[in-house]
Amino acid sequence: KTVLINDGLPLGGTCVNVGCVPSKALLHTAQVIHQAEQTNIPGLSFTRKSFSFPKAIQDELDLVQEMREAKYRSVLQKLKFVTHVSGFAIFEDTHTVCVGKQKFRGKRILIATGSKARNLSLSGFSKLGVLTHVEALKLKKQPKHLVVIGAGPVGLEFSQMYQRLGTQVTLLQRGARVMSSAEPELSLRLMEILQAEGVKIFTGVEIVEAKKNKEGKVILFTQHGKKQKVKGDQVLVAVGKTP
Repeated sequence: KTVLINDGLPLGGTCVNVGCVPSKALLHTAQVIHQAEQTNIPGLSFTRKSFSFPKAIQDELDLVQEMREAKYRSVLQKLKFVTHVSGFAIFEDTHTVCVGKQKFRGKRILIATGSKARNLSLSGFSKLGVLTHVEALKLKKQPKHLVVIGAGPVGLEFSQMYQRLGTQVTLLQRGARVMSSAEPELSLRLMEILQAEGVKIFTGVEIVEAKKNKEGKVILFTQHGKKQKVKGDQVLVAVGKTP
């Protein structure tokens, strides 16, 4: 007999709700738009006016709902020896957890609580209203200018995706190159490709402060000792995960 206790993200956790499924759906849309704009086929043209950002987001969210029901909820309901409890579990002792007034005792307890997006604790960020990948997959209004902080897998994925969807993206990276864990030749080539697609990239950046004014959301930073700033409608923080 197994009791499955869950709180926070719906069943399926990161992948189906705010990870692989929704991001790859939007990446596919962005890829189709990019290919249509780059085609040199005579008589074939694409007008961006026909693209609806809200509809693309809703289609992505509908897919998430469909996959969550088909691959998780419906499967869970058919598992004879599994009971699903919705709520936050607190340990009472080594073999007992409480969910509200309910108590569950088990010989073995498996903790699989995953991780969440890490935020920045620098000046002004708590009041700025920044996005993580979770919120960036649910925006109802397309930003004209998106500032992305962090050039790992998530930062690069969302930078290219939003740029191809028609948002001007500025990417700020602390290291000397994007995707610093990759081979230098690969990360430098990737940076060239992103820049060719219109993404503005600043490397060797030290974030100083964030603030909000009539210009929008403003990020102050230094690059090689020189003070600079960039503003955007939205700011996406993609600087890793925390347990």
